[in-house]
Amino acid sequence: MIAGLPTVDIANSILSSSCARDVLSLIIPLIKIKNYKSQIPFPVVIFDVVEKVVELKNTVPTHELSETEILIFDQLINLEGFQLPTVSAIFHFCHPSSYPIVDRNIQASCGLLATEFSEELNRISLPILPAANTSIENKLGKYRNFISFLTEVKNLHNNQHQTEYSFRSLDQELMVYGVPNMKVKAENHANN
Repeated sequence: MIAGLPTVDIANSILSSSCARDVLSLIIPLIKIKNYKSQIPFPVVIFDVVEKVVELKNTVPTHELSETEILIFDQLINLEGFQLPTVSAIFHFCHPSSYPIVDRNIQASCGLLATEFSEELNRISLPILPAANTSIENKLGKYRNFISFLTEVKNLHNNQHQTEYSFRSLDQELMVYGVPNMKVKAENHANN
C-alpha cells in the first residue's frame, strides 16, 4: 500500500513545491465539506500527515516503539480525526511485520482468544481500546498492551502450527474472528 513512499528529503521537496500547494488548494475544500457531515473528521493538515507517514516508513522498526516512533505516534494521535485504530493502521502498513492494527473487532477477538486460550495467555493482560478523550500516554500504553498480547497470540499460533504467521495474516484472521456473524460464516465455509 505504501511501499512506494519516497525518502523524507524527497517527500519534503515534493510537499513544498508550488504544484503540491496548488493540489492542496483543490483538496482542502473537499476535506472541509466531508468533515462538515462526518463524525470522524479527516485532517485538513494533510501534508503534516503525509510527512509523518513518510518519516515512519523510513524508520527501522524496533518491535518495541523507539523514541522516534513514539514521537510520530504522539504527533499523529494529536491530529484531528486520528485515534488509536487509525494510527495503528498507519504503523502497521509502514511496518507490517512489527506492528498490528487494532480496532474494536481486534479487541473483540482478543477477548475471545483470552477465554479460549486462557492458560496460554493468562500472563498477558487483555488489551482494550482507550477512550477517545484520554491522554496520549494512555493511548500509547493501550497500543503497547495490544502489541504484547497480539505478539503472544502470533507466537502461540506459530509454535502450535509450525508456521511464520505475520501481523498481516493475524489481522485478516482476527477481523473475521471478532465479528460474530463473520465468524459463523467463516466457520460454516471451513466446514463445507
